[in-house]
Amino acid sequence: MEEIQTRILNFISTWDSGIMLMKSSVFLFLTAGLVLLFRDLRMFRNMAGMLRRTRADINAASRQRSLAGRQKLLALQQEHSLWYSIEKQLQYSGLGIRFPGLTAEWWLVGNAVSAAIIFLVGGRTVSCRGGSAGGRPGGGICDETPAGDKPEAD
Repeated sequence: MEEIQTRILNFISTWDSGIMLMKSSVFLFLTAGLVLLFRDLRMFRNMAGMLRRTRADINAASRQRSLAGRQKLLALQQEHSLWYSIEKQLQYSGLGIRFPGLTAEWWLVGNAVSAAIIFLVGGRTVSCRGGSAGGRPGGGICDETPAGDKPEAD
């Protein structure tokens, strides 16, 4: 009987040590699982932060591309404007080099003034060539002699 009791006591003692081993292994596995879970959550938080920074960088790059596009459009509009083409032609013709103070504005003012002078002088010249006034020869508009001083035709 003692033998049976010793066997039962040995079984119970091994059972207790087996249960303790099982409890400790469950505790270790749960602890390891929680550590891995929180490490993965921290990794996801880091990835979310990286994605936010990436989105901000993409938006900043988009703003810079938009600004560069607007600047290119402005430069393109300036290069195809009247002022730019006149300045380019002045440089190409050598007038801009020979006369450094000659700008597109002065060139346009000079052309407008010369056109006005030609218009006024040309209009006077054409009107003085006119035919006879009142059926008399030489009686044009620009006749310098007054009408009363002219000899009468017989």
